[in-house]
Amino acid sequence: FEHILVDEFQDTDPLQIEILWRLCSEAQKGGGADPFARAIRPGALFLVGDPKQAIYRFRGADVNAYIGARTAIGEEGLLKITANFRSVEPILSFGNDKFQTILSTAAGQPGFAELSPTCKGQPGMVAVAALDVAGNVDALRAAKTAAGQGVDELVTGLIATIGENMVVRRSARFQVAQGAVAGYIHPTGDVGRIGVLVVLESAGDQAALRDVGRKIAMHVAHTNPQGLSTEDVDPAVVAYERGIYAEQAAASGKPPAVVEKMAEGRLRKFFEEVVLLKQGFVMNPDQTIEQLLAETAKTIGAPVKLAAFARLALGEGVERAPASDLAADVAALTGRG
Repeated sequence: FEHILVDEFQDTDPLQIEILWRLCSEAQKGGGADPFARAIRPGALFLVGDPKQAIYRFRGADVNAYIGARTAIGEEGLLKITANFRSVEPILSFGNDKFQTILSTAAGQPGFAELSPTCKGQPGMVAVAALDVAGNVDALRAAKTAAGQGVDELVTGLIATIGENMVVRRSARFQVAQGAVAGYIHPTGDVGRIGVLVVLESAGDQAALRDVGRKIAMHVAHTNPQGLSTEDVDPAVVAYERGIYAEQAAASGKPPAVVEKMAEGRLRKFFEEVVLLKQGFVMNPDQTIEQLLAETAKTIGAPVKLAAFARLALGEGVERAPASDLAADVAALTGRG
């Protein structure tokens, strides 16, 4: 081959690297077992990849193989592409700050390259300020954005600009020692109206956990479960439902023991509708979320626990004034009421 382009190079294992070096190197004898002893023909090999992902061994990636290939190519043959088209500056700054040390070569990792925003966005994002206040709304309102602006001041400015009233009412933040926190924002038009966070605890692969976590977050946005498990459902709601089912069952005229079983059966059905772990997965209704977690654990070779979730919907819980009666209002104004 005169030219070879390899995408997702971070997933390349040592055997694949040896094959590439043999295909693209100058014809020569020897070289031993070290593929990097062979000199690559100028312009013969082009590698594209994200070094941060070379840590994922489940994909066959090998950190040392990646570092060896990069060293063999030399600094003069490297081109870093840092432009990011998905996030705005405050989010990228936060990520750069948190990961530049733990993914550095000094930490035995392939190295970290800071990402640069192409989308400037709003310099004072409330969501970024919320990362440091652990879900405390009062602390969030008093917090400063990345630009040094107070969150309350920012919101006041937005109200003046947009002409719509708004208030920071709720906030949720999760962190996990081992596992992943996945999120999903469900939009209506250009506005994100439902936001969901899902916490998965596991020693398994992070990418696989985030993928499953995002799917569960989408499920939560759609179904709005009342609790993670049956114990998390409001006891008052459970007592109310049990009373209704007991009354319905009693109307059948069956013996008390049968009535009790009928009521409990209907209560179990209720839990299947409102408890996240027992709900049928929206992407596969024949499988519950609990079964999805078990399947994921088997796939990644490590236990997976759904530890927590939060679902915030725009305007949820806000009391709205009842719609006025136009005829009554007119009558009152004209004195005919």
